[in-house]
Amino acid sequence: MKRKVMAMFLVSLMAVSLLGVAYAHWDDTVQIEGTVHMGEFIVGILDIKMIGDNEDTFDPPKEVAECYVELLEPETSVHHVPTETVYKVMLVTTENAYPNYINYIKFNLKNAGTIPAHIKTVTITAYDETDAQDLAVVEVAPGHYDIVDPVVGAIINLWLYKQETGAPLESNQLEPCTAEPVDLVIEFKQEAEECHTYTYKIEIYAIQWNKN
Repeated sequence: MKRKVMAMFLVSLMAVSLLGVAYAHWDDTVQIEGTVHMGEFIVGILDIKMIGDNEDTFDPPKEVAECYVELLEPETSVHHVPTETVYKVMLVTTENAYPNYINYIKFNLKNAGTIPAHIKTVTITAYDETDAQDLAVVEVAPGHYDIVDPVVGAIINLWLYKQETGAPLESNQLEPCTAEPVDLVIEFKQEAEECHTYTYKIEIYAIQWNKN
């Protein structure tokens, strides 16, 4: 009887051992962590390099007209060390102009981000401060605009182009961390009215280089 009980005990022990083999396993975990830094897209006017006119061609200089430039809507890049601020809008004001008077404004347009930019459009709006009225802006050719008074017609010619090549800004690519020298020329025609103050707002719209 003892042998029979012992035999049954051994059989049960073997069965339990087999079950242990069948269900035993090992666990391990591999964890992968990643960080993605997104690009930054910021294009704007970095600074004004020069505001000039044609008055030094007169003897003596007339010194009657004035031109002021204000940069608006700042945006700061976080990828520059130190940080760098560009501006989305340029506001130009001319006072006491006369026929054939010319303003020369030189500024830097900069891609302050990390993604190549494509200059899509340039929008110019003009305003007669003295008569408190909007003026029409007509693009005569790429980079060449007429500012038109509703009564007397075109009163101001305006040119906006890349300083180094003379090409218009549209359809040009601007690489990251790169500044593009730009010239703005404003010439008053014979039809411009006396004792008037004019303002022009210039906005340059850029998109990611591989977008339409």
